[in-house]
Amino acid sequence: MGSGKGKARRAQVASITATYFTANMALFQAFVRKQGLLGMRMVDYYGLPNPGVNDYYSMANPMLGKRDERSLDQWRVALATEFFKDLVDVGTIPLPSGVKAEDFAFEIDKDDEESDVKSLYVTYPGAAERARVALCPQLVYNEDTTMGATLWDVAQDMCKAAEDVLRNKKRS
Repeated sequence: MGSGKGKARRAQVASITATYFTANMALFQAFVRKQGLLGMRMVDYYGLPNPGVNDYYSMANPMLGKRDERSLDQWRVALATEFFKDLVDVGTIPLPSGVKAEDFAFEIDKDDEESDVKSLYVTYPGAAERARVALCPQLVYNEDTTMGATLWDVAQDMCKAAEDVLRNKKRS
């Protein structure tokens, strides 16, 4: 985790067994308020500054080279991963018993070969397929996003994607 700030501030909450789960807005808001995070930039909280690449948030930025684009994608994945861990740790996203946030993996990929539009996806060991978390992740995972109410929709999307990928887990 970036500088470790998020981990130190997370509340420890037991996981909840469920076949269907919903993001708990009250727990998320309490976490943000209690930790004094309202308005704090996500990149500052997680200690994950921009990797030194101009980030224009556009769907396809012709000014970015492939190396810079990969660097930004990896940075966005790191932000999404840390945010997801916090959402699980504070109980905003209740995972079934035995399922750990660390087992989920995020990736950014094009939606199809003929499009420049990218999405953030999540996978889980043994899942038959990945689940889309967000279209155009650069609109959320950037230098300007702050902790607080604006991330509530993102938390709900992460919760739904985690549920989808767990439902698609192959039976052993």
